Amino acid sequence: MSRADLVWPAQRASEALEALARHSGLVRTGALPAAAVGAQNMARGIERAAGLLGLEIEPIESGYRDLDAALAGSAPALWRVPTGDGAESGVVAVVRSTGRFLRVLDIDSRIRRLPVADLRRWLTRDVEASVRREVSTVLDGAVMDERARPRVREALVRERLGRETITGCWMLRLPPGASFVRQLRQAGLIRSVAGLIGLHALQQVAWMFSWWIVGTSALLGRPDPGWLWAWGLVVACAVLLRVQSTWTSGRLLYLTGGLLKRRMLAGILRLDADLLHRQGSGQQLGRLLESSAIEQMTLVGGFNAALSLIELVTACVVLALGPTPGVHLPLLAGWVGLAALGTWRYSLHRRSWTASRLAVTGHLVERLAGHRTRIAQESPDRWHEGEDAALDDYVRSSTGLDRSALAMSALVRTWIFVGLAGIIPALAQGEQSATMLAVGIGGILLSAQALARFNAGVGSLVGAWIAGGHIRELYRSARDEPPPPAFELPATAGEASLEAKGVRFQYAGQTEPVLRDCSIRLNPGDRVLIEGPSGSGKSTLAKVIGGLLEPQAGLVLLDGLDRPSVGFDSWRRRVHLVPAVHENHILAGPLAFNVLLGRRWPPTPGDLERAVATCRELGLGPLLDRMPAGIMEFVGEAGWQLSLGEKSRVYVARALLSGGDVLVLDESFGSLDPVTLRQCLTAVLVRPQTILMIAHR
Repeated sequence: MSRADLVWPAQRASEALEALARHSGLVRTGALPAAAVGAQNMARGIERAAGLLGLEIEPIESGYRDLDAALAGSAPALWRVPTGDGAESGVVAVVRSTGRFLRVLDIDSRIRRLPVADLRRWLTRDVEASVRREVSTVLDGAVMDERARPRVREALVRERLGRETITGCWMLRLPPGASFVRQLRQAGLIRSVAGLIGLHALQQVAWMFSWWIVGTSALLGRPDPGWLWAWGLVVACAVLLRVQSTWTSGRLLYLTGGLLKRRMLAGILRLDADLLHRQGSGQQLGRLLESSAIEQMTLVGGFNAALSLIELVTACVVLALGPTPGVHLPLLAGWVGLAALGTWRYSLHRRSWTASRLAVTGHLVERLAGHRTRIAQESPDRWHEGEDAALDDYVRSSTGLDRSALAMSALVRTWIFVGLAGIIPALAQGEQSATMLAVGIGGILLSAQALARFNAGVGSLVGAWIAGGHIRELYRSARDEPPPPAFELPATAGEASLEAKGVRFQYAGQTEPVLRDCSIRLNPGDRVLIEGPSGSGKSTLAKVIGGLLEPQAGLVLLDGLDRPSVGFDSWRRRVHLVPAVHENHILAGPLAFNVLLGRRWPPTPGDLERAVATCRELGLGPLLDRMPAGIMEFVGEAGWQLSLGEKSRVYVARALLSGGDVLVLDESFGSLDPVTLRQCLTAVLVRPQTILMIAHR
């Protein structure tokens, strides 16, 4: 199989993506429209094709040293392969990895086997070419064993290229808003759950068999060495099963938690920003606390509940073989019913306790956030107003929860006494052998263990269900995936026109709209200033134009097309909004990360040079000179503290470095002195973008 048969031409990259998605089980039917291939470059074509297929593309980079691991772990994926003859690169479609070989699609959509070493050589050929020539020149003048020369050459090449980055890989996966069961199935976790249950069932059988061997030898009074060896082998098998089940459950917890966190993050990013502001930081922290525990409670609780059912079935079989099955089986059924009733009472108390705990948490966080304001302006006799009532409510709900948990625990202990009491009649009559009595006692203990595991598992599931109610809004909002654009618009380098016609917007809970029949037109290259008093709707208009808010009436058009036609992602790439300072944020990280947030990370040397130049244009040169690490200095809450004026200029630099056609500045220069303001305006107005500025009158 030649390289030409495995490398898809750049013109067929979208077709390769579609074939890869079908063979990977990510899509079942359907074909890409012809418009998907008409993107400006291969990367945009692949991204657009994935959107039309309802999938997500993640561009990844790999270090030269880690390339083998990246090739083995990034499937399904497309890898861009340089042609080396001046033509545009092609792509290799990797379906899955099998050790030292990859399963790839040839240009006829048939699965072929490709050695990992071959794909690595194709990817690194251009990078290694010049370095190999230099290394060969050095080695030509060196005296060494000729047999060691190839190894030395490879070691030197790897050392020289150790910090090189290999780009051009696109991993294909389901979007976070897709069906969660489908995501679990695609990740192979459904099979892992079935395998985990099977492992625990085998482990249960092994332990039962080991106890049967020990019990038989003890009751017969003839411990045979062969049976002891058999017991040892069975115990060793049970231990190995336990190790494997522990590793499998840990892997399930890790991977499922990652999928859930990814979905929660997507849901948060799609929530209405104004709704989040109205809910407050305390409620958001409560959501965070609930989401951080839900995957562990769900998985641990679900596994324990499933295993308790296995153990209950096993216990019923053992009790049926015991001395009094007619007594123990109805009793066990009654105790399971009592356990279910106790679980219902526990769920009521757990719901009340969770509500009280989140209320106390939210109350405390909100007060901490405004602590300095309260100290300066609030009367001291009101500092602790409402705290005692909230704590009393929390103590009452905690007491009820503890009592219900204690009752469920006592249910297990009482079952042991009741079960042993059921054996007394058979023991008094003396009609049962010691073996039958031992079997009955073993069934009682096994069922007690099953009840204890049932209580623990169902208790965790109840906690997960209640926690899920608090984050259900995030889970559902992740499904609100914006539709792909109808067709691809070319970049216009600042020559875009933007128009709002009859826009109306009203916030939830308000009786009057903030915007009513609002219209504005920006022609290519316009510089427009909107002034007005506070509360007149200037910032709301900026958010509508920038795509953060959807108008309830009217149209917002970019080059004559509305947002669904342009595409929500494309709209935000072309229309850059700089929100007001109090609604923007400096993220914990290097200053370079903050100003290049809309570009890419990690940056190229050219990105860093452009970022430094832009910051100096905006008057941030003295700040860069003061910082020990320059633009790579860590900023944020735990780093270098920026003034309000410095923050506002960082936000503007972030938008300027992101490119785009239209720039919307919402009161971005209100905290600057006249000299700095003039410098920033000069830096902004020399850009080719269409600019809309908003300021107080």
